[in-house]
Amino acid sequence: MLKFPAKPRNRLRRRLPRSPLARAAAAQISGLERMRSRVARARLELVREDGFLLIEALISAVLVAVIVIGMFNGFDAANKAGADERLHNEAVLLAEQSQEQLRSDPVTTLDKLQTASHSYTTTVDATEYTITQEASPSNGTTETTCNVTEVTKQTAGNVLITSKVSWGLLKAKSLSKERPAVSLSSIITPPTGSGLEVDAGNAPSPTAGVSGITALVTYVPTGSSTPTTAEGTTNSNGCFVFEGIPSTAASIAISEKAGYVTPSGLLKWPTKEVAIAANLTTHYIVTYNQGGAIKANFTYKGATTYSGKTVTGDTFVVFNTEMRSEPNFEVGSNATTYEPSGEEQYTPGTGTYAASATSPKTTLYSSGDLFPFITKWGVWAGDCIANTPPTSIGEPSVLVTSGATSEVNVPMSIINLAVHEGTLAVPGSLNSEELTTTITDTACTSSAVPDNAAAAKLSHVQKTKAGALASPFMPFGAYSLSVERSKKRYTVTGENKTEAGTSPTIYLGARTQSEIASSISTEKEEIKKDPEKIAALKKLNEEEEKPRKVKEEEERAKWKKELECYKNLFCFLNIFEPKVSEAEYNAKISNQTKTREAAEKTEKEKQAPRNAEIKALEEALKTAETNLKAAEKEQKEEEEDHVKVESVP
Repeated sequence: MLKFPAKPRNRLRRRLPRSPLARAAAAQISGLERMRSRVARARLELVREDGFLLIEALISAVLVAVIVIGMFNGFDAANKAGADERLHNEAVLLAEQSQEQLRSDPVTTLDKLQTASHSYTTTVDATEYTITQEASPSNGTTETTCNVTEVTKQTAGNVLITSKVSWGLLKAKSLSKERPAVSLSSIITPPTGSGLEVDAGNAPSPTAGVSGITALVTYVPTGSSTPTTAEGTTNSNGCFVFEGIPSTAASIAISEKAGYVTPSGLLKWPTKEVAIAANLTTHYIVTYNQGGAIKANFTYKGATTYSGKTVTGDTFVVFNTEMRSEPNFEVGSNATTYEPSGEEQYTPGTGTYAASATSPKTTLYSSGDLFPFITKWGVWAGDCIANTPPTSIGEPSVLVTSGATSEVNVPMSIINLAVHEGTLAVPGSLNSEELTTTITDTACTSSAVPDNAAAAKLSHVQKTKAGALASPFMPFGAYSLSVERSKKRYTVTGENKTEAGTSPTIYLGARTQSEIASSISTEKEEIKKDPEKIAALKKLNEEEEKPRKVKEEEERAKWKKELECYKNLFCFLNIFEPKVSEAEYNAKISNQTKTREAAEKTEKEKQAPRNAEIKALEEALKTAETNLKAAEKEQKEEEEDHVKVESVP
């Protein structure tokens, strides 16, 4: 028997490779070596064992064949696994390259990827790879939706970018199922750009989102001069996010929503220019809600009827401090007219009196244009805030409900007008004609035009009936009332401070202020002129009587002196002094009297025309003085009664 020398043992252990494929190949080689060693030993045994060597050789050959086939299959699997790993590694590299590209892309490119993904192909080592790029808004976490209640949250204007890489072998038929593509994602902040979130709520607090509100954003991108627009519609949460706007300012236009109004009652939210914070989401708050209306039922002293009459009115005021624009009130009526387009602004109708009236309603706001605030609306009769009822009566108020009409009772005052014939000095009966009466709400003269109104109406026209107003119930506050007849206008002013109101009286026989003033001026001229004429005429009479009277006085003085001398002894004894006895003196006086009477009679006959003129002038003077006093009294009384009479064309 042949013996071979023992092979020295290698004390150094072979270091196995770390790769799984290399390990498998090394294991198969080691097995082959062991198999060869066994074959060599078998051959030696064949030499030793004569009969059994051939059989053992055949069996060994079969075993070697089986082992060789398995080994080659292992090599093939290892090669395939290694190739797949190389393809996968290449796909990872391509995905990383795509991510780097997306990080440096402008915001406009990222915006496009949010609506449609972008795919392209590249070939590496004869293998074609398909790279798909996608983008979606992100707040810096996995949250990509907005909420209208988070209007103060300033999150980063981030974008979630995704790169997916696939190749042909991923869909090979030899594989049991299709494997997913290589996918890499990251959240980035664009190098230029910001987020803009439009939040549409239905009330300041509490609020719920309003869906279907379209926003159009217009901005000029950084580094460009051409405006860019973007459009979005609020979702069920009432918001929409515009991501990656490469600008620091944008103009936001909000569309109308049928039946919805802003807090100020407008149909369209005003377009505004807003500043956008860099790399942050700026919240733009819009408030919309379905409008409502108020129906005012007019009452007097708490009832809808008074003295057999239905309490009626024509206009009323609704007021709420929550409105966004001054003067924070609107006016309702039962004869409102509307503009045919745009905001369909209203004009309250006056002069149509009914038991109730309603705040504005028209085509674009069929349920009303009053915003349903969580605070009540103040309601009262009239045309402006100045018609507020006194505190003793209280201010009615009511909540407005979306899409509905709320009712409230409104207190009224009254004007008990009485139109008489005659004058204040000589009153006549109540006028029976239907005269046109205009009541002007002077309390609102300086008031602003009501919100959403095309114009204000302060004049309320109606007819008189049996000398009184057909609809006497009026708002509280100052007023001016005019009645016209025969080219004259009679105006009285007053103020309704209580439910009892006022009771003005107008006399249709009253003269105009100009007529009274003219009369006063004429009478004063007469009074000034007549005394002068009377004095001149009397002076003529005196001049005519003066010679006779002077002569009579001289004669009486002479006779009196002669009588005194007659009575004085010393003078009596003087033979040169003229003397008359008392009997002679009396006789002379008697004769003088008879002569004077005759002369006066002659004088009166001569002065009769002149004296008649003097008497007439004196009577005219008395009449003028009486008329002047009456005119001045009439003027004063009209002023005190706040009545003014003037001529009209």
